[in-house]
Amino acid sequence: MASMSSCSREAKEDSTLVQVATGGAVAAVLFAIVRTLKGADLAEDIVDLCHSVYTSFVSAYAASSATRQRCKQLDDGESEVLVLPKHSYADASRMFARSLGYFWADALYIVGCGFVGYRPHMWLERLGHHALQTVANLTCLVRGPGLEVRRCTLAFAYMAEASSIPLRLVALARKADAGDAMLRALRTSTLGVFGLSRILNGAFCMWLLVASRRHVSKRMLALQLSGAAAAYVMNWAWFLRLMSRAI
Repeated sequence: MASMSSCSREAKEDSTLVQVATGGAVAAVLFAIVRTLKGADLAEDIVDLCHSVYTSFVSAYAASSATRQRCKQLDDGESEVLVLPKHSYADASRMFARSLGYFWADALYIVGCGFVGYRPHMWLERLGHHALQTVANLTCLVRGPGLEVRRCTLAFAYMAEASSIPLRLVALARKADAGDAMLRALRTSTLGVFGLSRILNGAFCMWLLVASRRHVSKRMLALQLSGAAAAYVMNWAWFLRLMSRAI
């Protein structure tokens, strides 16, 4: 049986603000390059696809390495919860901050476009998503009780980004005038991956939040549950929209 001290991740982390700035800067530079060569619409798809591939890989690797360990509760009791090993914990923590930088960069881009009278594709939905993702990331980046458990849960939640990969591939295939068979295959895969990564996995992440409730403060738990519930409702709305288009 693992000791309670094994739940602590004491390794020194890079500055969160530095990682946030790095994520935003990389996204901005990549967007500027593709936009100059191929236009803004294609740049949005390429940057989001790169972000989805990166976050999906890191989160899937981290989640697959999670183990159940007995950790100390706030009431001085102990219970088994899922936590990440040190190497996955560090990788996931950096990814959360970098991803937040990307989301903030995209939000600034949308706001900037608004000032010049241009509305990017699904701009309102993207702003709503970025607001909810900011809540999710910040509640898992800020230090405090249950930090290891919170970041493990977010690693599982980030696997939802896998659904954006076929979704962006559909957009790219449409721009490339791909055949109907290719588009149907990509739309079908989008529906399947979306259902697994956002609907089923989303329910599992809600369960993880409830299961770890004695390891985090009541205020933090309420904030995470409310954000997760709002995100889950939004995911269902998107899923039903995808289903209606597939029928």
